[in-house]
Amino acid sequence: METLFLSHSHGDHEVANALKDLVEGCFPGHIEVRSSSSSPASGGIGAGSDWLDWIHDQIRTCRFTAVLLTPRSIDKPWLMWEAGAVSGISIAKGEQSTIMPIVYRLSMEQVPSPLRSRQAARGEDRESMRRVLETLKEATPVSPQHLNKYANTHLEPYLKSVATAMAETPPALTDSDVQEWLHRIAYFEQTDRRSEAAQLHRAMVSVFAPGDNGFKTPLDVRIHRRLGDIYLFSKRPNDAVRQFELALKLSPRDIFLMHKNGLALLEAGNEPGAEEMLNRIGKVDPTAVKWSTEIAGLKGRLYWQKFQHSLDREDLRAARDAYSDGLAANPDSHYMADNVGQLSLLLDDSGAAEAAFRKALEALGKTGDKGYWATATKATAHLGLGDRAIGLAALRQVSILKPEPAVLDSIQRGLMRLHKGLKGTTEDLKVWLEALRGA
Repeated sequence: METLFLSHSHGDHEVANALKDLVEGCFPGHIEVRSSSSSPASGGIGAGSDWLDWIHDQIRTCRFTAVLLTPRSIDKPWLMWEAGAVSGISIAKGEQSTIMPIVYRLSMEQVPSPLRSRQAARGEDRESMRRVLETLKEATPVSPQHLNKYANTHLEPYLKSVATAMAETPPALTDSDVQEWLHRIAYFEQTDRRSEAAQLHRAMVSVFAPGDNGFKTPLDVRIHRRLGDIYLFSKRPNDAVRQFELALKLSPRDIFLMHKNGLALLEAGNEPGAEEMLNRIGKVDPTAVKWSTEIAGLKGRLYWQKFQHSLDREDLRAARDAYSDGLAANPDSHYMADNVGQLSLLLDDSGAAEAAFRKALEALGKTGDKGYWATATKATAHLGLGDRAIGLAALRQVSILKPEPAVLDSIQRGLMRLHKGLKGTTEDLKVWLEALRGA
């Protein structure tokens, strides 16, 4: 008796059972179908058995292997391992083992490259499955007339069972799908409806990852990063953390995703989590905090937040030094320079503060940046240098540029920090904040 081994994901066991019934119905007593999801009595793996040894034995003794590819299984690496093991064992034995990819709800272009050279069959197409049966027939004494009779009996129930099983199967997330959902996310951003992004998120999960664990299923780095950005902007840091962590599951060495996650963790008040992100970044690239303003900024903000709890000047100094490192590597970063200036004031280092504020203005002069962040830096640098009139004019210009509420909130916090460093009066801060509101 010949054997056919079905390689499939656990979630596709109903499709596997339908194919098993079709093959054994068309070749009674001639082909036995085995799969890991079968009961031990039907050739499946028994409790306590070594899984890898069992798989190896099935591949070694089976003449045929059918790899079932569905949206559930397309990204499962062990399916490719099983297919590769079949090829390796057949080569070692000097025999030709037949591997048949059978696709369901996928295009032929989505067949993974290790199987693309094989002639794939469409599991939901009657004629394509007849060709699969013809291939199997070559290894049995079943006559064409008998196969035709059996196929007429068993193909219809098989197709109905597959249709039922696949009805609840989510589609594969293709690149065109990703672009479509990114376009929808962008529309919510452009129409200032970020607060409704959670509704879009829920709709997307219901399509591509339905079930109890749908929100924990990694889908695509681009989608999770954009959703994380929106949640972070919308002051939902815990939701942002979940999205960046999903993105990191798909791209675990991306230090800029780690940076985003670190920022979200800080927004959530989780300094230990942000420090762990910095440590992970350091393991990937120990020099990142020196050459990247993003990573230097994360470290600076981490120690600034620590200082706000501890009031330990060593934390404040560590924050200032992190921004200083970022500025040394990127002298055109007005953001780094502004932070060095403000924190130097709090450290009573007026000389370093003055030098940093002048570097911030030099950087703005070089880059020509006139956005609201650059204009806010112009304001704080001039106020830090004692140029009150220019600083207030720049603050009024910020209001004309109409930054989002979250940006205004951040600029306001910066002004309060600068005011503290300058040891200004209550009236000074009141005038600054009124200027920021356009007064």
